[in-house]
Amino acid sequence: MSETLRIAKVYICNNYFTGIPKLTDFQVVEETLGTLNEGDYLVEAKFIRISPDPSEITPNSTPKAFQLARIVESRNPSFYVDDFVVGDFGWRTHTIVRAGTIVEGLQPYVLPEIGPVPKSYGVGLFGVPGIAAYFGLLKVCEVKEGDVIVVSSAAGAVGSCAGQIARIKGCKIIGITSSEEKCAWLKELHFDHCINYKTDDITTKLKEYAPEGVDCYFDNVGGEISSAVIYEMKQHGRICINGATSLYYNEEKKASEVQSPIKMKMVRMEGMNVSRYEDDWYQGLYRNYQWYFEGVLKCKETFIEKFESTSQTFIDVLNGKYFGNVMIKL
Repeated sequence: MSETLRIAKVYICNNYFTGIPKLTDFQVVEETLGTLNEGDYLVEAKFIRISPDPSEITPNSTPKAFQLARIVESRNPSFYVDDFVVGDFGWRTHTIVRAGTIVEGLQPYVLPEIGPVPKSYGVGLFGVPGIAAYFGLLKVCEVKEGDVIVVSSAAGAVGSCAGQIARIKGCKIIGITSSEEKCAWLKELHFDHCINYKTDDITTKLKEYAPEGVDCYFDNVGGEISSAVIYEMKQHGRICINGATSLYYNEEKKASEVQSPIKMKMVRMEGMNVSRYEDDWYQGLYRNYQWYFEGVLKCKETFIEKFESTSQTFIDVLNGKYFGNVMIKL
């Protein structure tokens, strides 16, 4: 193996920041990788998924991110050269996965054969976004035919998938997003209604679209948007908290009091951590795979070329520039 593959380009978060970060909050450094020991393997990033989750950004460290990576060298009998691996390897071009390393959350795994489908789906529809949508709806929200479902950040990688799965299950779907362009795309995905929170009054629209209330809320944003939805929940409604993007980088975090409607309507609210379903991962993957080939589950992908574009792409994602699954392509 050539020596050049032993050098990884790695992003470091320089500073603790509040609000939307600046390009100067990040830097790219070169890291010389060590040699492989028995049980280790070396991967080269092919797609790096860009997520707005702040838990993935820690000062003086490499931001976390799921990758689809190719194994370029291996001394591990379970991981073969040229296999594609999904793992939380972060904003870096190359990673040595050490034997016996304890990984918080989802363990790296070999992407199963997915036939004539773009490999990038391994960190999208058939990866964390799609699996989170699948189990969030079916296990946390426990959706059933006829339910009224609201999905916030509905044009995102997780939200768009969640809405489509709800439609497959015979539900009425209301998406909340930030532009008419995104609403138009959600209509293409057969969402019943779309609310543009920048121009529409959410409460008014919910009363119009769901006059009897909301059965399940798939929450990706938190904040005032979620407060408005919670006040329109039905008795014994269910809420899946998958994210809180409106609060992550907002220096003036606020939300209306929601304890009263949750108490009075006996609403169940539960957090969604996708690693909880690691043992059932392939169930969700293959179900989404089947729906994809049936033509009832689609995804939108945005690719940004060049590793050095990662920090700018992250900032653009926070500012709502893209929709669907956003990835750095190497």
